Amino acid sequence: MKRTLLSAVLLSLFALPLSAQKITGVAEADVRAIAAMVAESDVRWNNRDAAGLSNLFTADVNIRINTNDIAGRDNVRAFFTNSLGRVPAGMRHRTEIKELQLLAPDVVWGEAHVWLEDETKVVREFKVMSVLKKENGEWKIRVNRATAL
Repeated sequence: MKRTLLSAVLLSLFALPLSAQKITGVAEADVRAIAAMVAESDVRWNNRDAAGLSNLFTADVNIRINTNDIAGRDNVRAFFTNSLGRVPAGMRHRTEIKELQLLAPDVVWGEAHVWLEDETKVVREFKVMSVLKKENGEWKIRVNRATAL
């Protein structure tokens, strides 16, 4: 499992079109680390791994998905455990980073586009705004706002 996850993350780094993104003040190494974290979030979601997905968030995370406000990693884990349990087989999560901007040392604002897709079509799309924080050398999601398009 770990080898498969690592392979997917590494492959996604090579496929990531960094030149197509708007990057302001974020070091290339941090852009790549953030891209790896985002790719890992897709893999965790697609594997219905609520615990692994929630570990990509800070302990004091605050997220909003449409009208659901959730505070704290434990509550995020419970939310994803419940919601991922209802996701139909074959549904996939795909994220594309659109913009990253350095706000302060080890704090980055980001914008992304997320698609939920089944085997034949896009089922739902979201615009996502996030504040990312580097903790102990790893990028984590501190604030996340996902709005359905």
